[in-house]
Amino acid sequence: MKAVAAKAGAIQILELEPPSRTKGHLLIRTEFSAISPGTELSMARKSQNQPVLLGYSAAGVVVEVGENVTGWEVGQRAACYGGPYVRHAELLSVPANLAAAVPEASGRRKPPSPVSARLRFMHCG
Repeated sequence: MKAVAAKAGAIQILELEPPSRTKGHLLIRTEFSAISPGTELSMARKSQNQPVLLGYSAAGVVVEVGENVTGWEVGQRAACYGGPYVRHAELLSVPANLAAAVPEASGRRKPPSPVSARLRFMHCG
């Protein structure tokens, strides 16, 4: 699976093993990942020779529901937040308590709010 990392001051796309099924977690296929230019650039500048995975907020679709997780179904949309679980990566293994259900859109899309319009998103799919 692909993931975005900072290493030696540069941004790179790495090929990593996908996360394994974990008790209490959701496996989420990332559709969107929020980018904070200040945070990402700061991490890149501070990175050394070891890659540092970037990201902390994403949205996607649940592809697996871990043991002891209730209230979630495969195919359900989810927003998730929190390092070290949420990254700019194709698949995320996230504790269920760091995820929130995203309702399906109905009708026409509303224009983004002024706050969300300032956010940049990376499309991973």
